[in-house]
Amino acid sequence: MSSQSDVATIFSTGSVALFAYAKSLLDAAGIPYIPKGEYLLNALGPALWGGSLAFVYGPMELQVSLEDESEARELLKDVKESSGDASHE
Repeated sequence: MSSQSDVATIFSTGSVALFAYAKSLLDAAGIPYIPKGEYLLNALGPALWGGSLAFVYGPMELQVSLEDESEARELLKDVKESSGDASHE
């Protein structure tokens, strides 16, 4: 994964928790990734409290090689931010 054209962004979020969860899924599957934006938000503190600074600094992203893209997207397809609607039928 040496150049921008060799990678695909497969996940983007402002949630530190979701970002960590997505990374753990990729780690467990043995898929190497490049995290983008994680260190800036963590250094600023409030991101660690469960808040989201993505509206100010942009989302955190995970990038993988093009050869791993399909498998990684499939693995993360159900990882998404909650709309806050917890209605149960």
